[in-house]
Amino acid sequence: MSSTTPLMTDQVFNLLRDQIVWGELPPGSRLQVRDVAAAAGTSIMPVREAVRRLEEAGLVHTAPHKGAVVKELSVKELQDKYDVRLLLECEAARLGCPGVSQRDIDQMDALCDQLEALIGTDRIAELLNLHNQIVRTLYVKGDNEFLVESIERLWDQCQPFRFLGSREAYKVHDDTLWRFQRKIVNALRERDFDLVVELTRDCIAHSRSTIGQKISTQASAASGASD
Repeated sequence: MSSTTPLMTDQVFNLLRDQIVWGELPPGSRLQVRDVAAAAGTSIMPVREAVRRLEEAGLVHTAPHKGAVVKELSVKELQDKYDVRLLLECEAARLGCPGVSQRDIDQMDALCDQLEALIGTDRIAELLNLHNQIVRTLYVKGDNEFLVESIERLWDQCQPFRFLGSREAYKVHDDTLWRFQRKIVNALRERDFDLVVELTRDCIAHSRSTIGQKISTQASAASGASD
């Protein structure tokens, strides 16, 4: 049992995450551990661990008298977190540019190839992970470990928003978000560091705009339904 529990936990986590990301479990939905376990054909232990991981990822939270609930997203939280992302990531890009080598650029190019091969698919987690790998290659060249660690923690806290934005882009066949990475690499190759910082800012701002519009639309629809 102990050898299969981690695998089952991963399966339950991925199942619930995908259901949340794709709107099958909308904000406010309760995650009944026993019901999830029965549906997944497992015991409650892997489900509890999967729910704990979902809470760490910012996708659910524990509500009084309700237990685990799919997290509501707000425009205010989005703006606050993405304002900090803009500050930290633009600075990390600025610091990292001079230290990027041709080998780093080749590595980033290869990651862009992998990312672009997934454009148009629903493999959002993989797309986001590749984006992180590409820009992290740049950020670590600034030789400020605390800055990079802070950005990575912020990425984790922004996961619900990032999934929402990526999901909406997929639904309307908008691949704009996945085109910034190659542009950043090309700007690095040309040693146009100002453009690298500008593209970093534009990528985050574009994502924030897409997500903000979706949250506002959801809030308006919910308000209309309750009237």
